[in-house]
Amino acid sequence: MQPWAWLSATGIKPIDNRPRPTSFRGRFYIHASQKFNTNIAGLNEEWILERLSEMEREMYFTTVKPAGAIIGEAVLVDCVREHPSVWFVGPYGLVLCEAKLYDKPIPCKGKLGFFEPDIPQ
Repeated sequence: MQPWAWLSATGIKPIDNRPRPTSFRGRFYIHASQKFNTNIAGLNEEWILERLSEMEREMYFTTVKPAGAIIGEAVLVDCVREHPSVWFVGPYGLVLCEAKLYDKPIPCKGKLGFFEPDIPQ
């Protein structure tokens, strides 16, 4: 969900919190669902803003965050139970690197978990 997908695709949030571990490693697409939710498990917009630099805050408020689309990609390099990132709340964290936000989102219906998107060529 946005704004979480945008934060990951920009590389601002290098870890994605999950309730379960995954054995997947590698490059994947970052999909933003149709829903926009700034309050997941008590992590609200205020919590997000406390972790952003002044420049990131300006980007956060001035950038359109598309929904119902693949908005970028990243590489998942590890799944951890502890991490020093200010974004880690657990119980599991997917450690991301090489995040890239696409200039143009690719409309796509999402699914739960990692999936191969049906993208028109």
